[in-house]
Amino acid sequence: MISQKSDRHPKLKVPARHGREFAVLGLECSEFRNLAEQFSSRYPRVNILVLDALHEGESFIPEAKLYREQGNILATGPSVEELERIFSAEADIRLVNGNHYPAKSQLIFTNSGKAGSVKRRKEQINNPVAAVTMDTDWKSFTKSTEIQVEHDIPVFDSMDQMFDWLVSQVRTPVVKALVLAGGKSERMGQDKVSMDIHGRPQWLHVAETLGDAGLEVFISSRQDRKQDFAPFQVISDRLADMGPYGAIISAFMFNPDTAWLVVATDMPAIDIDLINTTINRRNPKFMATAYRKPDGKVEPLFAIYEPEAYSSMLQGLSTGISCPGKWLKSARVNWLEPTNESAFTNLNTPEDLEQWLKVHQPK
Repeated sequence: MISQKSDRHPKLKVPARHGREFAVLGLECSEFRNLAEQFSSRYPRVNILVLDALHEGESFIPEAKLYREQGNILATGPSVEELERIFSAEADIRLVNGNHYPAKSQLIFTNSGKAGSVKRRKEQINNPVAAVTMDTDWKSFTKSTEIQVEHDIPVFDSMDQMFDWLVSQVRTPVVKALVLAGGKSERMGQDKVSMDIHGRPQWLHVAETLGDAGLEVFISSRQDRKQDFAPFQVISDRLADMGPYGAIISAFMFNPDTAWLVVATDMPAIDIDLINTTINRRNPKFMATAYRKPDGKVEPLFAIYEPEAYSSMLQGLSTGISCPGKWLKSARVNWLEPTNESAFTNLNTPEDLEQWLKVHQPK
């Protein structure tokens, strides 16, 4: 529920993080509104949902506006029901006024006049994806605001360049998450999806971590276990006894236009930083984005499979390929080198679990 008014910034609970959601930081509120208007004018066929807040004395009132070709929709608090209805609307992009609200990803403007404001919000700048140069260069701005950027991001010289980049994100297949929870766990001797490692079943820990990273999450499992994974939607295996390879193909049968971030349930070290880094370094021009260790070993069960992979994986069946790792080695892959190989630790046996708990759980 959206609070109608508060002493400072209204608190919003958006029903679900959008796959292309960006908080804009480094602009005055009036500049943010102008940016949204300019973006809509430049690309009228892109549906843009804008989250803002109107200043009313010392308080703020939530405002949402959906820019669309067939007519814009504007809603302002205290009409809470109307705001929530708009947040449920289908939008290509969400632009969020970062002066008021956090978002999944961040667009930073290097405006020295707003450096103090950006610095105060550095804790919520956890996934900067692009920047626009104003009166300060990007390197100096990150130093003065103490923003942590773990990899190179595009830095633009103009608004128009940034608008074009945003639209390129719209035209890129959205990433959704697929948690593999259909294995028989024969080597473990117990159901791996139900292992309690983080104070909750392992499948739920993985699913909620992916959800916290802003992804829509699906569970891959057998039809007879569908009720075990509520409230998440289950994609049932359509290819019997084919393990992860069949699960990935089944996900493409369910939605062939999605890029699937496939994650094994038995990876206890997967965290939001790794998820965000992988998505930000993804290259949709390849069939997949995956990690390959210096010794040549690949990690097929924490990888992004693009829609183009679907037909190739089906074709692989006719040539005897039924293993995701083997398929990756034959495909066009955007290979990433892991910075922390322990992040991909699998728990396959009781000994693996015992060792993990000995090292990672508090004494």
